Amino acid sequence: MFCIHCGNQLSENARFCRKCGAKVDNGEDIAYQEEKAKDDFRQYINNHIQMTTKYQSAEELLNSKVSQKYVWVCFGVPAVVLWFYMMGGTPIEDIFDVIGPVLLVIAVVLCFIAYPIALLVDTILSLRTNNTRVIVSRNIDAEELILFLNKNLYYLAPYFHEWNYIVMVGIGVSHALFADAYNAMMGTRIGTAFGRRKSCFVEIYVGPSGENPDWGVYSFGASMKSFWPAKYSCKVKAIPILQAAMEYYLNISHITVVPPRSSKTDV
Repeated sequence: MFCIHCGNQLSENARFCRKCGAKVDNGEDIAYQEEKAKDDFRQYINNHIQMTTKYQSAEELLNSKVSQKYVWVCFGVPAVVLWFYMMGGTPIEDIFDVIGPVLLVIAVVLCFIAYPIALLVDTILSLRTNNTRVIVSRNIDAEELILFLNKNLYYLAPYFHEWNYIVMVGIGVSHALFADAYNAMMGTRIGTAFGRRKSCFVEIYVGPSGENPDWGVYSFGASMKSFWPAKYSCKVKAIPILQAAMEYYLNISHITVVPPRSSKTDV
């Protein structure tokens, strides 16, 4: 066994190098350090959650209920209004004769009016949920970040799943060209399915800042996997955790955040 600092040969039971004085890591030390690093990461996440939300831990945030009253309003109001309109003046004994057409019309309204409105509202709310671009002192290595997230966020399964690259794939020449253009425009995107039902993807965009060749940038996003408008609720739960995870990653990677430049000019 040799010292990893100076190369001096060591005895099997040595805890310090006699030549340079460095501490020798054995298997127990490494296991302890890894477990301590995991505890430090979890505590960092929980401290951030406590400061930025009303919850005390990441688990409590993930298990909370995000109100989706706006979705039920989008679906419910058109259905109720249409129901009363169709049933107005209809005798009680004739209700069963018209209930089939009424339900059919309600279904059409919900599909072509209420659902698009619900999607629009969900998108607007999600856009208001932390889409800030953060500029950092150097480009972020996407491969390294994927390994970090998979290693450290596994304890929050089954809400966070395996992290990997996200790219759009098009079928056919025109769709493939559009997909290539979209991927080039969006830059590097990594993400994971989110939630017990994997109802959406949560994503992190990383790339050059465009302002300085040495700087990098990252931001968060979400996209739906299911038909239900769930982007907003996914971001409300996931973004505070991802914010803390990215801050922790930047700290251990010795990457600093570049302060935004003031819009004021000196006179």
